[in-house]
Amino acid sequence: MLDAPWVLATLYLTIALGYLALRRFTQGNLLTAWLGLLALVPLLAEHYGYGMAASALTGLVILVMEARLEARTGGHGGSVALMVILLAILTMSLTLKGLVWLYSTLTQVHIGGAGGQGWSALVLSLYGLCALVACAYTFAAWQSADSEQSLRRYDMNVLLPIATAILPHFVPNFGLGLALGAAICALPWLASWPLERRFGPPLAQSRQDFSRLFAVTWGISLLVWGLRQLS
Repeated sequence: MLDAPWVLATLYLTIALGYLALRRFTQGNLLTAWLGLLALVPLLAEHYGYGMAASALTGLVILVMEARLEARTGGHGGSVALMVILLAILTMSLTLKGLVWLYSTLTQVHIGGAGGQGWSALVLSLYGLCALVACAYTFAAWQSADSEQSLRRYDMNVLLPIATAILPHFVPNFGLGLALGAAICALPWLASWPLERRFGPPLAQSRQDFSRLFAVTWGISLLVWGLRQLS
């Protein structure tokens, strides 16, 4: 963690001066990657809020310098593009911080489950996400305008058998985890029958592929569980 104020000040001064130096020799991805440090430094700081404020202030200083240089050389549009990049970088930092906070919160929260053991809120959230994906893509497939679009949307469910085969290994009751995963996978599988009647045989092939993937991934999951019980 970066907790010393002089260390943070040095880093931000280096970022600002480094931008001016790099601007003379390069453009594009390298310069954007350098500015990405404004998103990284707050995440490493002891107090994220102070680091984020310092990143925003440094970004503003860089933006002012860019506008002055642009006015001197007669260019146009560069400062606007830089502003968009800086906003995207700061938004990315806030998003990453939010995800880290959410992960930390969910891993610490446990909900009473079978046998009096706690189910991790993170794992339950992942089950919920799988269910949401199954519902969303199945509904999208049904609302498609033609067979090709429906097939493409239905095939987005391909990750569900893999995810639901892995998640039961992280819950206190493996059998209950499998049952929950099976219920989630049953939705797109059962929905493929009316989809086939509506859009034709290609949906039947997708259902067979989904079934094979389900059988393979869940077979591997059960094998791993069995080996863990024997060890």
